[in-house]
Amino acid sequence: MRLKDLKLFIHYLSKNKLFTIITLFSFSIALTYVILLGVYLQNELSVDAFQQKKDRIFRIHNESSFAPKVGSVLMEKYPEIENYTRLDKQSLITSTPGGIKRNTTFLLVDSSFFTVFSFRLVEGDPSSVLDDIGSVVLSRHYATRLFGNKPAKGREIIVDGKWHLTVTGVVEDFTNTQIEPCDAIINFNMLARFWNYPELLTTYDNSSFNLYFLEKPGTDLAAKAPEILKFFKQDYWMYKNGITKTLDFIPLEKAYFIPVSGHGGSRSNSLTFIRILFFIILFVLLIALLNYVNLSIAQAGFRAKEAALKKLAGSSRSALLLQFVSESILLCLVSFGIAIFLSFLIEPFANQLLETKLMLADHLSFPLMAAGFVFIMLLGIIAGLAPALVITRFSPIDIVKGTFRRKSKLVYSKVLISIQYFIALVLLICTMVIVKQTRFLVNYDVGFQKENIAYFDNYITDSSRVEPFINELKKDPAIQEVSFVQGSPMDGGNNNTLNIGEGKVVSYQTFAVDSAFYRIMKLHITPTGAAMARNGILMNETAIRESGLSRKSVSTRWANGSVPLLGVVDDYLINSLHQKVRPVVIWRLYRKSEAWSVLVKLSGTNLPQTLAHIREVHRQFTDGIEPDIKFFDQTIHSWYKKEENSSRLIASFTLLAIIMSVMGLFAMSLYYIQQKNKEIGIRKISGAGDSAILILLNRDYLKWVLLSFVFAVPVAWYAMHRWLEGFAGKTGLNWWIFALAGLAACFIALMTVGWQSWRAASRNPVEVLRYE
Repeated sequence: MRLKDLKLFIHYLSKNKLFTIITLFSFSIALTYVILLGVYLQNELSVDAFQQKKDRIFRIHNESSFAPKVGSVLMEKYPEIENYTRLDKQSLITSTPGGIKRNTTFLLVDSSFFTVFSFRLVEGDPSSVLDDIGSVVLSRHYATRLFGNKPAKGREIIVDGKWHLTVTGVVEDFTNTQIEPCDAIINFNMLARFWNYPELLTTYDNSSFNLYFLEKPGTDLAAKAPEILKFFKQDYWMYKNGITKTLDFIPLEKAYFIPVSGHGGSRSNSLTFIRILFFIILFVLLIALLNYVNLSIAQAGFRAKEAALKKLAGSSRSALLLQFVSESILLCLVSFGIAIFLSFLIEPFANQLLETKLMLADHLSFPLMAAGFVFIMLLGIIAGLAPALVITRFSPIDIVKGTFRRKSKLVYSKVLISIQYFIALVLLICTMVIVKQTRFLVNYDVGFQKENIAYFDNYITDSSRVEPFINELKKDPAIQEVSFVQGSPMDGGNNNTLNIGEGKVVSYQTFAVDSAFYRIMKLHITPTGAAMARNGILMNETAIRESGLSRKSVSTRWANGSVPLLGVVDDYLINSLHQKVRPVVIWRLYRKSEAWSVLVKLSGTNLPQTLAHIREVHRQFTDGIEPDIKFFDQTIHSWYKKEENSSRLIASFTLLAIIMSVMGLFAMSLYYIQQKNKEIGIRKISGAGDSAILILLNRDYLKWVLLSFVFAVPVAWYAMHRWLEGFAGKTGLNWWIFALAGLAACFIALMTVGWQSWRAASRNPVEVLRYE
């Protein structure tokens, strides 16, 4: 762009402040979202890209998870398998010889873990660092926390007061990987010792673990899935009894986007969510482009005069095209600079909303900045080309005569407005459904008392200290009940599978509880009439139904005999509503010292003082261990945090899309009314009233908005129908959601166009026709 043209363009921008503000706002906000979400998508799509053997690593996948025995059985049977590693996650108390106790997150893996995956060890040999069952590898941050900057290798930590582990390595903190971050990594076989359950490693009984395989070079492990499935149906009880029916080998690069179950160790993200964000980026960019085109066309009458004068002075059409496209590129570059500033400003909020660390500063490399510059150039060319062609296509004589506006057509611009409103309506309907579903999830009747119930892990292993601990806690009048349990609705309890006869197997979630549990939870229980017995159990309605029992049954088969069925519990939630209600069995906890968790019912008054009292008493009875106190209602709320964040994110895009669409509609209404000035003047002179003129001007826009609504409804319905399929409990796609979205769109359109229509309708027709 020539300096002379640049000065003229700057003068034009300063004179047309509304055009300048709207254009810069649209592009800046759109590009801010593109930068933030683009970095997020790049991070998510590059998870585990650094793994050197990523092309040969597979996660075996079914509807649940696998038993520890599966890895060794398959490796022995199939030569395509070079190695495997199981994963589990446990939270345990550790202490150093100095005596300081800490709650530590352990990742349990096989000794092959560091040869399958390419995590960098700061200390230790990857091929042997976990060979010894008593070895432990610390993460860099945890090693620094325990031993400062001194070498950690050869040091000792004590787990749960009795397991002495030797530090054999230090690994860099896990980032950009589907393997969950942890404080320390230990040999998977230690789990059998932790649980005092040697059979864990040699049977199919407990199928709760994730499993990764390393394929031998030049082989096709995934092709063996049908054969392995057939083998499992003969020998593996989950498959043999039809509880689990599928088996796949998921490549590492795709495994991150497949939901995981089991005890933990692997994390995942929703591929649908990633796709939604990608399309939102496209939508936002499209709306920004359409806005610029419409705004530029709205100003075409003014710019056409400038183009006519330059043509009469000898400028060619190609030179004018280059000028207008250069102006568009300049606006995009300025908007890009503003967007970079806004991106750094909004980054903390985006990190919180997306539950990630974008680290924008790390992406300011020369290649990426160069790619960004090329992208902005292309964006500027695309945005500026259409209005430049419109402005420069007319002859100078037509413009001087004033026939330019009469020859201009509006159909294509109205189509662009319709596309904008289609996008805004789809996003608005989706937002309303997502918000409605999120509220349904959070406010769902879980079937038990959830308010003012605190819980934390049990670290009192001496049974003689349990009752004194409870009595000491109850010295605070705000503490009403204390319960020791093996399993609660917050952790889902244990899992037991029972053959109930006739070849039918039922998988139950089991809970061992004390009597205080029932007083805290306030479960609705219907007695069966069976005599009270120490070995008696309770079942929920789903367990009764799947076991082939009735609500009047007084006994049922369990393990190797029959046990009294004391009562039927109304179904209550033990997981989020992403999953169906599971069969539940509750029995008596005999030794409270073996409990997993402690539940505390609070009155809700003086909460800070009560929590301080719990922590102090806990430290006294556990030799200084700090309890990680959580609350039922907060945990239940966290189950749906992803849905809440998604609803906020999509709501923000919806608001942005509506604002930008309003801007586009505002620009088009300016242009449209300019085209109608002569017609309005003639109609008024012919006797048409203001109301008739208002109907004329608004009817056309409402027609295009309604057309957008007709196309938006089936698209939004299909998208939300598919999304709701991921929930066992879900809200309905009510008709009023779509009607309300349509009414909102019409109201916004009328408010946007109405003011300008009223101004045009109330003008003196003599003033209008004087210039026509």
